[in-house]
Amino acid sequence: MPPTSSAPSRNLRKNQTGALLVTPSPLTATRRTLIIDLAARLRLPTIYSFRFYAASGGLVSYGIDQTELVREAASYVDRILRGANRSNRRARIRAHVMGS
Repeated sequence: MPPTSSAPSRNLRKNQTGALLVTPSPLTATRRTLIIDLAARLRLPTIYSFRFYAASGGLVSYGIDQTELVREAASYVDRILRGANRSNRRARIRAHVMGS
């Protein structure tokens, strides 16, 4: 983790950034506390791709809930293994909005 966030902070101010969209990646996930703190300090409205960002203090997330996705996948596999008809094997994926 970088010792300070002064360079990103300067760049965001210099470019007069009005909002932030944090895309999903291992880098942003592992640095989420730094990103959330920087966005709060600069008072930037920020939207994140996964629920755990909002749960960690981010403003809002919009996207799939990974826990729900795994739960639905397990349910789908269970229906297949139990021999459900094709019409009863629809996959359901829903997007969720979560605010902190």
